[in-house]
Amino acid sequence: REEAIRGAIKECIRENILKEFLERHTREVLNMLMTEWNWEDALAVQREEGWFEGREEGREEGLEEGLAKGLEKGLTKGREEAAAEYTEQIRRLEEEIRLLRGV
Repeated sequence: REEAIRGAIKECIRENILKEFLERHTREVLNMLMTEWNWEDALAVQREEGWFEGREEGREEGLEEGLAKGLEKGLTKGREEAAAEYTEQIRRLEEEIRLLRGV
C-alpha cells in the first residue's frame, strides 16, 4: 500500500499535478493516506482546532479591550492629576499674592 501511494505521489509530481504542493508536503500526504480515516477523530481534531482559534481570537479581543480601557483610565487619571496640580498652583499663587498684599 505504502509503495503504491509513494508511486502515485511521484507520478503526480512527474505529471505536474499538484507538483509544488506534493514536493513540499510529500511526507504529510503520505502520512495522511497511510492513516486509517475515522470521522470521530477528524471531528475531534476539528473541534480542538476551533477551540484554539477561538481562544486566540478571545485573547486578541481581550488585549485590545484591556489596552483601550487602560488608556482611557490613564487619560482620565492624568486629567484629574493635572487638574489637581493646576488647582494647587493657583492656591499657592493666591497665597503669595495675599502675602505680598499683606492680607
